[in-house]
Amino acid sequence: MPATLAPPPSPGIILEHSMVRLRRAIPAEKLKLGAEGAVVHVYEGGSAYEVEFLAGRTRPCLVTLSARDIEPAC
Repeated sequence: MPATLAPPPSPGIILEHSMVRLRRAIPAEKLKLGAEGAVVHVYEGGSAYEVEFLAGRTRPCLVTLSARDIEPAC
């Protein structure tokens, strides 16, 4: 049986391993507006993202965010 390829992502979906920037501050996690992180998981066609933030921390911070909370960093 031949291998099948996964369908391409829908336009506007940020892919795993992409760098993103926060569109809003998240005080509970001590993350400021514009903080940059890496997408480590994409939920349900881009409805939400698991993002890891490292800068200025002693430990990584993993946060689940909606698509409206982030934008591509580049």
